[in-house]
Amino acid sequence: DLVRGAIPVAREILVWMTAILSAGSSSRKMFVASDAEFGRGGVFLPESCGLTRLFDPPRRVVCELREHVQCFSDWASGDKARGKHGCRVCNSKFSRVFVTQGVCWRCELQARQAGECPYRCPPALFCCHAGQCLLCDRWCCDSCGLHIGDAQLVQAISQREQPSVLFLDWDRTLCSTRQGEAPDPEKHRLDSGLLSLVTEHPNVIVVTRNRHDKQISRMLELAGVGHVRVFSVGNKLRSSKADVLQNRDLWTSQPSHIPPSPSSHCTSSLRALFVDDDVRELTHEGVALLHPQLTRVLFRH
Repeated sequence: DLVRGAIPVAREILVWMTAILSAGSSSRKMFVASDAEFGRGGVFLPESCGLTRLFDPPRRVVCELREHVQCFSDWASGDKARGKHGCRVCNSKFSRVFVTQGVCWRCELQARQAGECPYRCPPALFCCHAGQCLLCDRWCCDSCGLHIGDAQLVQAISQREQPSVLFLDWDRTLCSTRQGEAPDPEKHRLDSGLLSLVTEHPNVIVVTRNRHDKQISRMLELAGVGHVRVFSVGNKLRSSKADVLQNRDLWTSQPSHIPPSPSSHCTSSLRALFVDDDVRELTHEGVALLHPQLTRVLFRH
């Protein structure tokens, strides 16, 4: 049975390995996959790839078996599942396998069914489509417009969605600076993956709470991406990142030395990509209302 089940997967992999080898040194990307430190990466496959469809049958079986969860509930509520590990929600005690981050399996299931993260993350980070949390489960959802990942994931989303503008945070995202410190080319570095994307995209905007906008622009010029515009925001400037993102003129306007794209006059069809390492910026009410034209990525190295 194991061999029989592996045959369709091996056959599909053989098709795509052959295609990859035949492509040679072509620069065209067929698909992108990135690793994740804690178990969930990003994978973007061509529509013609049948690997994802191979998992549809077992996925349907899992959905059908969910109605039998009560049977497991009755068993796990008995003495066989008792232990010394307490649940902070219901105060019951179970063996270690039934408790995760201080929450038992039963309270976790109830929270997810109620549309909440069982580990107390902000509601805006919870995907109601899959019952998963952006942070805890490192979950990505196209319907929510929320993703979590590194530069490879950002590149894959950009290639797929072709956004008219890229909004990038500076500290701990595009640059290694922290807490608003002035960038120093001798001390700090730009993320190589994001820099590659910035080099190729004509309309990139750095929106940051770092007040050293002139030094940031200088460092970008030294890196060969002087076309990037920089907007510093903050309470003292009486502006926020949401204010910058909501300026639709920035979605279409580009530096003067770059000719506008043919579709730049039609704002309703434009898309934007916002990358930041702070969940509070991504879930800000003024930013969230730009969905579905705006895709947000929680940046993690």
